[in-house]
Amino acid sequence: MKRRDFLALLAAAGLEIVLTPKIEAREDPLIAHLELALQHEFGVILQYIQHLGKALAAGKDWEEVLEGIIRDEVFHAVHLSEMLKRRGQEPTLAVWPPQTFSSLKRCLQVDLEAEQGAISLYQKMLSLPYQSREKKWLARFLTAEKHHYQIFGTWLEEMRMPRVKRTLWRGLMG
Repeated sequence: MKRRDFLALLAAAGLEIVLTPKIEAREDPLIAHLELALQHEFGVILQYIQHLGKALAAGKDWEEVLEGIIRDEVFHAVHLSEMLKRRGQEPTLAVWPPQTFSSLKRCLQVDLEAEQGAISLYQKMLSLPYQSREKKWLARFLTAEKHHYQIFGTWLEEMRMPRVKRTLWRGLMG
């Protein structure tokens, strides 16, 4: 299954179909979700680094913002690893397969899908019945992923507009 198909499945099914077999085998249902989130964070870190290179080569001035997103994803991965260790688990080194394409526009579409997948995953994790300090961190991660989604969406919209409208759009967006 391709990553985008899997992400669509995650969003549509609220993760239940994909994660249920693994979760049922565990006493702590949060562990499987933490492992999946960590794999996702590792994958997008690599993906976004590669996409940053493409953006710079295309003359886009996104370096500072995209490096900030990458730092956010590293921060998420570090804290997800800590959460797993606190629950007696060894954090995975598995990486969600990064996606890239020759078209910068298609890269942004995939990045947007990745952020939507992360948003769905963190929303699901926050809805699980557990009490812990992890909820504070997961809520923070969710907020960051929503912000990343908005950034990628804005960049994608700018790429879809003719050049004349882009200048007006930038003026309106600040």
